[in-house]
Amino acid sequence: FEAVVDGCAAQHRPSWLFPPLRAALSALSAPSSLRGVGGATPCFVTFELWTRPPDGCTEPAQLVAGDLGCVVGRSYTSFSGFHTASGSGSVQLALTGALLQRAGFGWWDLGQEHGYKSGLGAAAVPRSQFLRTFRRLRAERNRLAEVVGPGGDASEASALPPRAASAEAAAAAAAADGKAP
Repeated sequence: FEAVVDGCAAQHRPSWLFPPLRAALSALSAPSSLRGVGGATPCFVTFELWTRPPDGCTEPAQLVAGDLGCVVGRSYTSFSGFHTASGSGSVQLALTGALLQRAGFGWWDLGQEHGYKSGLGAAAVPRSQFLRTFRRLRAERNRLAEVVGPGGDASEASALPPRAASAEAAAAAAAADGKAP
């Protein structure tokens, strides 16, 4: 969690993620808070994309993209994100979308409009529609805790849908970089 918050703060300087707020978010994201992630209790979470070193390599995995946000019911609101490698942010967003879908989310608020978001399929909605949808979905239970497991860590095997999601993520990342998949 802290590594994603650090990445967001570093990429978006000056950052709204000043130290007291970072400490509060960290406290509210403790693994025990995952118990409330299925219902109407807000829970701060991160979605992370890590490298996987080749077999036999002694280098540790590295965090290359992440998203910080809040889950309430079947709604996820993204607050900020970061990436360190070309296309990694788009891959992370595509895989986050697949994970949210698998966990039964009905809404993903990506915040401000940006070209890369619309390139991944995001669309602006009128405020009245946003509020109506959010108010309905915030009271409905999601399955995020079931999908990610008791420690809140979604391994590749447990979190990702079949190969189609990986292919979609690769295509989305390539499109975002302006390259053919």
